[in-house]
Amino acid sequence: MTAKAHALGMNDTHFANASGLPNGEQLTTAHDLAILGRAIQERFPRYYHYFSTHAFYYDGETIVNHNHLLDRVEGMDGIKTGYTHASGFNLLTSSNAMATILSPWSSVVQARGPATRSWRI
Repeated sequence: MTAKAHALGMNDTHFANASGLPNGEQLTTAHDLAILGRAIQERFPRYYHYFSTHAFYYDGETIVNHNHLLDRVEGMDGIKTGYTHASGFNLLTSSNAMATILSPWSSVVQARGPATRSWRI
């Protein structure tokens, strides 16, 4: 995975496992995740809509997306959202509100702890 990341231009990324779960030897940057987000959008456009899914149904249950920004910002997706103790709260997203793509992936947020999360997001 590290070799593929470097081939994409994610030069400050090192994967220590295939799951992406926390590992002391694993490292990436907001910039490198932005490169990954752009690569996914460009290389797999027919699947990209999955990142803006509000809910899906599986085995008779409704699984709801926990990224509430999808409901607040027009055209927003949620490529990578979540929390781990090692890195805190994370969000990698894009928006094409009003048919204009904002930045190219300049909106990457990392916040540490609940108080910071509430303040930044």
